[in-house]
Amino acid sequence: MKLALSFLLILTCLLACKKDEIEVAPQGLVGKWKLVSTEHLQGGKIVTQDKIADSIYIYFSKYGEVVNSEGKRRFCGPSYLRINGDHFTIQLKSEPAIEPFLSICADCPTWNVDLQPNEMTLSICSPENKSKYVRE
Repeated sequence: MKLALSFLLILTCLLACKKDEIEVAPQGLVGKWKLVSTEHLQGGKIVTQDKIADSIYIYFSKYGEVVNSEGKRRFCGPSYLRINGDHFTIQLKSEPAIEPFLSICADCPTWNVDLQPNEMTLSICSPENKSKYVRE
């Protein structure tokens, strides 16, 4: 009787355990993106500046993390993304980057992302400040 009860208890415990689901970012977000323009509000008007000559990139891991070109997690980054209106919680899975200097971080836990197949617009901290990127 004790053996049957023990077996039943162990079986119940095993069946009650579930594997943690790791949410991955939409495939369209993952990868390398090049900054092409910025928009900001200046004197009540939206000012657009092309950044085509600049080589500024942003990278996203499969967990939604902002990473460097080596796939290591950047020191500053959001905790959440709002991708085309859908809320996404970033999973911190990548190894953190060791940066030679401490970055100044803005307290913006949620970044808004308008994601199209080969174009992305980021709005960080303020809906009036936007950065447009193209897939590399």
